[in-house]
Amino acid sequence: TPERSRPVMALPLGGSSTDDAELYQLASAELQRLQRQYRIMERDREAYQDEMRTCIAKQRKMIDMLTREKQELLLAARINKSEKQETKNASYKTRMEILLKQQDLIEAKIKSEQLQLRELDAQ
Repeated sequence: TPERSRPVMALPLGGSSTDDAELYQLASAELQRLQRQYRIMERDREAYQDEMRTCIAKQRKMIDMLTREKQELLLAARINKSEKQETKNASYKTRMEILLKQQDLIEAKIKSEQLQLRELDAQ
């Protein structure tokens, strides 16, 4: 935990050598405190960077996984649509074959009736 910063004391003018020694000790103590606080903050910053790198790596993995899943779903949707279209096409084909057979039967019937009409007209 960061220590509270102490107010910087004003230097007295024209002090004795004991005052200078006390000031030097105070300045040294303040410097040590600030250096300790700096080291703590630096470790905290490094720990935060490591934590964020890990978090970002997890997020990237999740994005990659979701992107792959999206592509798979889009492909499945296209395949499903294609299969439905194929089923519809098969149904149309079957219906068309039935209609063509009916047309052939009707055309054959028409030809038969036209032949009968010609025979009747010829009599």
